[in-house]
Amino acid sequence: MKFYVLFAMSLVHQFNFSEIRLLKIESILRIIVILIGITSSVNAQTLNEYCLSTVGKIETTNKKTTAFDPTPPLPPFIDSVENLPELYKKPCTKFSRYFWGCDRQTFFSYSPTLNRVFIQGYRQTDWGRDFAHLEISPSGTKSVLEPLVNSDFSEDIPKLNGVLFRGDSKGEALFYDSNKVTNLYDRFPKLKKNTLPHSWLYRETSEGRVFLAIDFVRTKAYPFIMELKSGLWLRFISVPKELKDTLIDLFTLQNDSRLWVKAGRNILAEVEGELQNIIVVPSLPNISGPIKVEQLTDGSIYFQVKNTKTESTINYFLRQASPTASCEIMLDLNKPVKLGAELSN
Repeated sequence: MKFYVLFAMSLVHQFNFSEIRLLKIESILRIIVILIGITSSVNAQTLNEYCLSTVGKIETTNKKTTAFDPTPPLPPFIDSVENLPELYKKPCTKFSRYFWGCDRQTFFSYSPTLNRVFIQGYRQTDWGRDFAHLEISPSGTKSVLEPLVNSDFSEDIPKLNGVLFRGDSKGEALFYDSNKVTNLYDRFPKLKKNTLPHSWLYRETSEGRVFLAIDFVRTKAYPFIMELKSGLWLRFISVPKELKDTLIDLFTLQNDSRLWVKAGRNILAEVEGELQNIIVVPSLPNISGPIKVEQLTDGSIYFQVKNTKTESTINYFLRQASPTASCEIMLDLNKPVKLGAELSN
């Protein structure tokens, strides 16, 4: 832009305008450059900067209702529990059924995305046990694919056009799209002695983005988070080792590609593929950090900082900065903001 201004100014000189008129034109051109610079700065703030405010309306988003339900609705092609395959909760022989009876297995899982029912139990036998893990669809009933046998239904994921199961033996993350099973566990980072962690968490944000994270509390492995995208493309996000043994919550903001995480007293944001502390509540005896963090209907993130001595509480709203947003504390992705000092008196 400066090149074009200088070029225009040179043309003015070439046409031998009067000095006064020349000064006026130069002043106008310089004002144009300044205005363009201001506009660019505002746009950059709107897209790239974040802030905290104590002003906001607390209306939480509706949490995702998963397909894993103790009593999910029956699909149209199974209009009654009696039409489920005759399976039992425990091994059942004709002898035991005659004298003591056998409890019918009526618990099942339903995937609206695949329009399939999954049920497992034991068939009645003359002797011994006959375990079955079945998949029921409008076209009929069949055994599930071998990797899914005795696995637990975890999540129906419409965005990825499939279902996530938790393996029985090692807790594998098994994704099924009605044609094949992909063991996402094989793509987890391997640790020393080629071992793998055994506990993972599924998280879906209000923006509909899907993440798998190692259970930071129940596993001995170092934590990590990965985002699942269409085509089962995985995007790994590095996590500080000090977050081990910490409960976490994941969040995403509108029109923002980065991941936000609440871990203990801290809130972290993804910076160049790694999580960094952005908001820190100091470990003071009378200061309670962001134990609970919620996503609001306007897309902002809400949390509280409390002085347990005076019982005073401050509500904070984390949102993207813009010319119309209420901002009191600007966040620096390279320098954490410490909260709580104003409550410590």
